[in-house]
Amino acid sequence: MFKFYKDAVKFVGVLACLATIGMIFSAATLIVKQVSLLTSFLHLFVCLFLLFVTLVVIGLVLAVAVSFAVVVVLVPAAMTIRSI
Repeated sequence: MFKFYKDAVKFVGVLACLATIGMIFSAATLIVKQVSLLTSFLHLFVCLFLLFVTLVVIGLVLAVAVSFAVVVVLVPAAMTIRSI
């Protein structure tokens, strides 16, 4: 169970790094194209919002997966101990 959690955290970290690289690239592209400052900030806000939503969804999925693993592993073990 802990190996799955560690791998999941690494996966989220890789996604966050990719999102950061994409955001930097996008900001550089907007600067080169001389897009207005308001549009640039709006674009940055949308990118940050989408990154936040993605991380929240991934966190919820991980929480559900870990909870499911705990229930599958610990509940049968507790039932076995109780019946003895």
